[in-house]
Amino acid sequence: MLVISSSMKTKQLIILTIAFFIGGLLNNTSAQSTDDTPVIPNVFTPNNDGVNDSFKIDVSEGSWELMIFDRWGSLVFASQQGQGTNWNGVNLQGIKADEGVYFYTLSDEISGQTYKGSLHLFR
Repeated sequence: MLVISSSMKTKQLIILTIAFFIGGLLNNTSAQSTDDTPVIPNVFTPNNDGVNDSFKIDVSEGSWELMIFDRWGSLVFASQQGQGTNWNGVNLQGIKADEGVYFYTLSDEISGQTYKGSLHLFR
C-alpha cells in the first residue's frame, strides 16, 4: 500500500497542472498554418514609440471575440470588434496594465474556431 502525504499530493497537482498547461500551449502552436489562421503576435510594447504599440490580431474574415487575462485569471480586456481587433495595454479600469505575461482567448463566433495562448507586455 502506497501512502501519499499531503505535501506530495500538492506537488503532484502542481506538476500535473503545469504539464497540462504546457501541453495545451504546444498543441495550439503546432497547428498547421492556413490562410484562415489569424496572425497572433506574442509580444508588444505599448510605449508610444510607434512600433508594436498594440497587441493586434490580423484576421481575414469572421466575427472574432478577444479576451485577455492576467496571470491570476482576471479579465483585463475584452473586444468583439471583428477583424483587426487590438489591445493598447490599458485594462478595463482605464489603467496601464503592468509588464508581464498575459493569456488570450480568440474565438470566431461564426465558425466556433478558438485560439489560446500567451503574450508578453513590455513597456
